[in-house]
Amino acid sequence: DRASKDALINSNGKRILELLDSFGYLILNGRIGGDIDGEFTYIGGVGNSVIDLACINLDLLPYVSDFCVDMRTHSDHMPIVTSFKLLDELNSEDLVLPLLPKLNWNKQCATIYKQKLEKYVDSIRYCNESMDNNIDFVLDAIVSVSNYNKNSRPTYNRNKPWFDKECYLARSKSFKQLKVYRKSSKVDDKRLYITCNNVYRDLWQKKRKEYYSNYAEQLNNSRQSKEFWEMVRAFKKCNSWIVGNISTSVWMQYFKQLYNPPCFVNRLYFAEPLYENENLDRPFSITDLNLVLLKVKNNKAPGNDRIPFEFFKHAPSNFLKMILNIFHEIFETGNI
Repeated sequence: DRASKDALINSNGKRILELLDSFGYLILNGRIGGDIDGEFTYIGGVGNSVIDLACINLDLLPYVSDFCVDMRTHSDHMPIVTSFKLLDELNSEDLVLPLLPKLNWNKQCATIYKQKLEKYVDSIRYCNESMDNNIDFVLDAIVSVSNYNKNSRPTYNRNKPWFDKECYLARSKSFKQLKVYRKSSKVDDKRLYITCNNVYRDLWQKKRKEYYSNYAEQLNNSRQSKEFWEMVRAFKKCNSWIVGNISTSVWMQYFKQLYNPPCFVNRLYFAEPLYENENLDRPFSITDLNLVLLKVKNNKAPGNDRIPFEFFKHAPSNFLKMILNIFHEIFETGNI
């Protein structure tokens, strides 16, 4: 049997049930998981109903782990959420470690970062060991003073830019009244929820309209190309899709052949004459390193270490000297 808060039964509903039964489908609403009571999926001024249904083939029923009617206040229709049990079918050869989350630079904390990194370098004894250990020491120093946890997941601001504190309070009030109405099913509670929800909906629509109007005005008044394209890129979506069931090893082999095609030309061996130039052969100086860092642009994608250039540009002198020693060792030994 299926539970439902919608007690209305008519001919249209019976037709849907007959159609699903003939094709071997089952309605999940009011049967499993978080929807044992059969919550309303539509709550509006004209009435309530269970009109949004999740239907599944009986053969797939063992793979369903949960079903619930979620709470959203931006629409009269509540979203329905179905969770499935997924089998781990990945092979060991296809397991590729993902990139670490990018270490975000905060220019407001540049001075604090520089002071903390300077104290960290002074407090730790640096030993010239293998090249890998020296590089790891440099990277770990930046990570340690940045209050960054490698095991933590990156956090994202899912709210829209126009969604301010006023919108948050209005949404919270609407959610609160929705929970009250779900428990009581009283007409007065429903009326109060619809009122709060209409206030919230009108508010965020107004905020959104004002935000985009101001944004369009700023875009029209921008005089620098960099500022213009930064504002345009804010509207680009960075969604990703999985296309086809292609293993990681196949992708790696494809790009390896694409960017490293086999070369069948005989190699030409040539020994360049030895030239000695005092300016080119002298050790790198801190001035050389600072000149390179001055030319580096901000807001660029980091490498595999996920550390942007800003962390090196704002580093203290004792840290830069440590990097300089690594460069000297690479230059003298030829080992990386």
